[in-house]
Amino acid sequence: MSEEITLTELAKFYGVSQPAVKKWVTERGMPYNTNTRRAPKDKAIEWIKTNILDPLRTTDVREQIQIEKLGKARAERIAAEMDNREKMNSLIPISYVEAALAGFCGEVKQSLLQIPTIHNLEILEAASDPKILKEKLKEIITERLNAIGDIMLKPDLDTYDEYSEDDENPSTQEEPEEFDLS
Repeated sequence: MSEEITLTELAKFYGVSQPAVKKWVTERGMPYNTNTRRAPKDKAIEWIKTNILDPLRTTDVREQIQIEKLGKARAERIAAEMDNREKMNSLIPISYVEAALAGFCGEVKQSLLQIPTIHNLEILEAASDPKILKEKLKEIITERLNAIGDIMLKPDLDTYDEYSEDDENPSTQEEPEEFDLS
């Protein structure tokens, strides 16, 4: 049986933090035995040499810094571009989509839950024969889904818009005049 080493011992040996060694295991695939919570010593040391130390020796630091700066500049450019697209109304805010989708799903749920209440007589009349009942329920549900589909094709999107004109001028309640009771 090969000798095993803990992640803490590896961290101390290489002078890195224990979370860094855990990342090597979880994100980069360093050999690790979850049952014993240890790494096979020879395989772990070879893996660290191959995947951590050798790339550090062969990497040009200036080149790596340039690559990181370019990545940062690219991310800033993309963020600025998305900001501009949102201001030009060519991007839809996620909160708006979430609110609209939640509203549509709520309408679907409400409509389907109303079937027993609104169509109870029709359902009870059809309940004498399972085949007729099945057809009646299919007809009612299809009718409901078509109605909901019409709502989705021509939605009132202002109800989901947090920036709609209705919100800009909220109705102010008139405060009652104060009376002098003296």
